[in-house]
Amino acid sequence: MRHISFFLTTIACFFILSLHLGRLRGDEEPAVSAELSRSLAEKGSVVVCVQLRDPSPGSDSLSERCAKYARSQELFLAALDPGGYRLRYRYRYSPVVVIEVLKPSVLSRLSRSARVKNAKPDLEGGGGLQQSLQLTRTNRVHSFGIEGAGTVAAVLDTGIDDDNENFEGAILHQYHFTGSGSEQGEGASDGHGHGSHVAGILASRGLSAPQGMAPAASLIIVKVLDDENRGFTSDWARGVEHIIELHDTDNGIRVDVINMSLQTDTEYAGSCDGSRQAFSNACGVARSRGISVLTCGGNNGSTTEMTMPGCFSTTTTIGSVVDTPPLRLSDFTSRTADLRLLAPGQPILSVGLNGGTRTRSGCSMAVPHVAGLYCLLRQVDPSISPWELDELASQTGQDIFDEGTGLQFPLINSEAAIARLRGNDCNENGVGDDRDIAAGGGSEDCNENGIPDECDISGGRSRDEDGNGVPDECFFSPLFYRGDTNDDGLIDLADGVTVFVFLFLGSVSPGCLDSVDVDNDGRVEITDGIKVLAYLFSGGAHPPDPGVPPGPCGPDTEAPGSPGNLGCESYSSCQ
Repeated sequence: MRHISFFLTTIACFFILSLHLGRLRGDEEPAVSAELSRSLAEKGSVVVCVQLRDPSPGSDSLSERCAKYARSQELFLAALDPGGYRLRYRYRYSPVVVIEVLKPSVLSRLSRSARVKNAKPDLEGGGGLQQSLQLTRTNRVHSFGIEGAGTVAAVLDTGIDDDNENFEGAILHQYHFTGSGSEQGEGASDGHGHGSHVAGILASRGLSAPQGMAPAASLIIVKVLDDENRGFTSDWARGVEHIIELHDTDNGIRVDVINMSLQTDTEYAGSCDGSRQAFSNACGVARSRGISVLTCGGNNGSTTEMTMPGCFSTTTTIGSVVDTPPLRLSDFTSRTADLRLLAPGQPILSVGLNGGTRTRSGCSMAVPHVAGLYCLLRQVDPSISPWELDELASQTGQDIFDEGTGLQFPLINSEAAIARLRGNDCNENGVGDDRDIAAGGGSEDCNENGIPDECDISGGRSRDEDGNGVPDECFFSPLFYRGDTNDDGLIDLADGVTVFVFLFLGSVSPGCLDSVDVDNDGRVEITDGIKVLAYLFSGGAHPPDPGVPPGPCGPDTEAPGSPGNLGCESYSSCQ
């Protein structure tokens, strides 16, 4: 009886242990999805994304990893029945291949191969569908002459209406990857309109449709969605690799940003990098090359999940706001804590097919607003990195509260971002200094030196001993002109007389004693009066203007030996 009990207990322990080990493995999916066999039986063929086990240690350089990936792909393909599949894609930056399986024997081989980590059907999706220059303050930036000149944006979408006058001179290159790799080559004709609308928001020349965010930027167009606005992630990944190849080629095209207004039918909670490694890795390599990779999180209104590629950690994810007051997130925009920026996406008028215009709404429309902003910023500073661009746009954006998540997300502000990047927003209030001190701009410039007063004080150019936020010279000192001893704005005979009266009678007290130090020697004496008279009547030299020590500012007449603010307004520049 004890033997039977021991035997049963042992069996139970093995059973429980096997369940436990399954949990420790994270309930891993089978290497080959069962869905592939069903699809093959129903359709006679199935497109499969095969992720091979990574043959490269983490210490390898990118070029070393690419070489090992290529060798692993060769060995894997060599082991398959040559007549049982058609090769669609081999990716450069990942150990991934895409094949069209024609025979069940190939699926069997996949399930037995030690090289295969997993094999899944290609994932399908489309463009995210559902007036903005003023809302993003981009019209102000255009008025400064900043329109994205010299920058290049790549748009992966349904293609482009390349005969449209709004893209005249804008398109540098066109290519297409569609049908899970069944169609690829030159050209990117748009039979749907989604891609043309997106490209118009980014870079329309504004001839018969609204001007784009960066109307002087150039475009690379890669068609990865068909004329029904549908496509596969294998094509999207290959499109990103194509952009990198153009960027890396000697005398190639320096690409600044990739715009992917794309969303899968599938949603993901958290990062989805491992779900489509070839796609995520390609986005990461693009960013490492200095190319910003922008996308959206979907139009399903979710507050817990986002679509691919918005769920990649290697992309910058954009959400949509309504383009009319009050400012609020679009109900359809999916968002989680991983959403980075907001831009107008509902409703947006832009380029339509055949030279017309069309209004669309969706996170797709938000993405090119940010892509255009990044082109404007790259015109100002071509060396700024994708990470710095994201941070700059976030820091200068207007926070919008989202009731659905309880989070705040920044709405892009082009003027504030440009001002911060150019270094002419000294008080970091999102308004350029020139406009800040203009009528109604928000800041004062009492000493008229072109710098907001608060910046004069914080930068040490002016004192504010009473703490009222206004430079002291604006209250307590007259304007300082050396030789204008009576502070009336003129140098005349009265100024010479003032020197002598001050020295010998003591009946006048100049508001700024340094103005009486006409010869700039740190002393007030009879020679100063003589200098004024010589200038007025015998062609003597003009009294020196204030300047930076040890130049014409000279020593402090009121406090010998200590230049700095000498009690005269213009001396604020002498510190």
